[in-house]
Amino acid sequence: MRVMLEGLLSLVEREDQFEVNGRRSTVLGIIPPRIVDERLIGELKMQLMRYLNPAAAEGATPSDYCLDFSKVNYFSTAAIGGMRVFNKVHRELRGSPVALIADSGSRAYQVFEKTRLTSEFNLFYTLEDYKRSIGAG
Repeated sequence: MRVMLEGLLSLVEREDQFEVNGRRSTVLGIIPPRIVDERLIGELKMQLMRYLNPAAAEGATPSDYCLDFSKVNYFSTAAIGGMRVFNKVHRELRGSPVALIADSGSRAYQVFEKTRLTSEFNLFYTLEDYKRSIGAG
């Protein structure tokens, strides 16, 4: 469900959430098909970081995150920088990298391979692949 966030349309939507062995996982869908504008990148980064903000999640169970890029056709190197920051904070808080979903034939997957994000993140082709890998499917 897309909601307004501080006057701007949400760029991230929660697609799924489940728990395996006491560890919560949340799948966040990235909505814009093109992520190239600096303002859009800044807003997307801010919205993602809110999920990791301990103050915002006070009393809530921390979660491992998976970013679903299946709707994304193109993104800039600045967007990759934002993903790396999100992943760094996630690793510090959760001890594991962020998972990414991108179809193997997609442009997003090609970019992940060329920029070697596959060595920094856990990459999956489908949500079902991700769920199976953590024992939820």
